[in-house]
Amino acid sequence: MPFTGLIVVVVAYLLGSIPFGVIFAKMVHGPDPRSGGSRNIGFTNVLRVVGKGAAAATLAGDVAKGFLAVKGAQYTGLSSDWVLMTGIAVVL
Repeated sequence: MPFTGLIVVVVAYLLGSIPFGVIFAKMVHGPDPRSGGSRNIGFTNVLRVVGKGAAAATLAGDVAKGFLAVKGAQYTGLSSDWVLMTGIAVVL
């Protein structure tokens, strides 16, 4: 099980690295959120720089990737310690 846990944690880390703020800003042909405001790619700065639609999509994407990572870890039957590490990895 440790090998499976390690794989799940690495996948969660990679899933967490998807920059939904940049992706949705480009989809609506808005400015890059890293070029204005706080220069962050999170919900608040996307709202400030790009607008409500892209910000809502960014928030939904960020919540979904955290939810999917943790639910995926639980689905594989990993112990609660591995599920916790998966949650931490997706945030990092």
